[in-house]
Amino acid sequence: THAEKKLWEMVKFCEISDCRRAHLLRYFDEEPDFKKCGNCDACLSPRPEFDGTIAAQKIMSAIYWINRDNERDFGFGLGHVIEVLMGANTQKIRDWGHDEIRTFGAGKDDFQKHQWRDIARQLINQGLVAIEAGKFPVVTLTAKGVDFLRDSSFLSLTELPVARRESSGSSRSGKGSAGAAEVYPVGGADEELLDQLRAMRTAIALQKGVPPYVVFHDKALRMMAVTKPRTDDEFLGVDGVGPHKLEQYGEEMMGCIGEFVGAVDAG
Repeated sequence: THAEKKLWEMVKFCEISDCRRAHLLRYFDEEPDFKKCGNCDACLSPRPEFDGTIAAQKIMSAIYWINRDNERDFGFGLGHVIEVLMGANTQKIRDWGHDEIRTFGAGKDDFQKHQWRDIARQLINQGLVAIEAGKFPVVTLTAKGVDFLRDSSFLSLTELPVARRESSGSSRSGKGSAGAAEVYPVGGADEELLDQLRAMRTAIALQKGVPPYVVFHDKALRMMAVTKPRTDDEFLGVDGVGPHKLEQYGEEMMGCIGEFVGAVDAG
């Protein structure tokens, strides 16, 4: 829908690593005569970059092979793509035969799930991958993304968030495991719903002119992605949610959850 597209544009603006002023001008169909304005936060404090060519090829290949033989009128979300890339043993993967494609498990030793999501969002921001809005967000390759896979071009990505500590207390080894931070002790969160709730939080924060954490902390979003509150009483049961936040943000957040649950039930 139009509203969903505008929401993703706002999320993209928050997450881009290049010049924000240039991005704004392009959004309004004006081509900037500069590469960097030198005044925005992205220009003044650029994030470090790394060679993300192989990582991009892996996740984009997974998207390609997952969708290649799909003859139904729907695709697959980013969470499913990452589970295939991580070699997860889920019923959905087995049912669709995605444990037999060549990219199954290709990324399990490189990064953790939240880091693969960061990589995917960067690829979306660079126009290589797209999220098709609808009843359920579907991830696809753009024409530019297909060209990238064909040509094996070099791709620079911005530095990823540090690896999170596993619930057992041990940390995963590999390229993405430098450093560790505690994960909120809320298991069973639906990662795709969590992404949508974060996007909604970002949109609300931009509208209100406040940092996202003022709207909701990550722990509250994670609990919403676990409990999926649909009524005022259920929403008030989430840590960090009181009557004020229910009144201010409850309709938008529960609407997001309701649409997600309805799409899953219909699918």
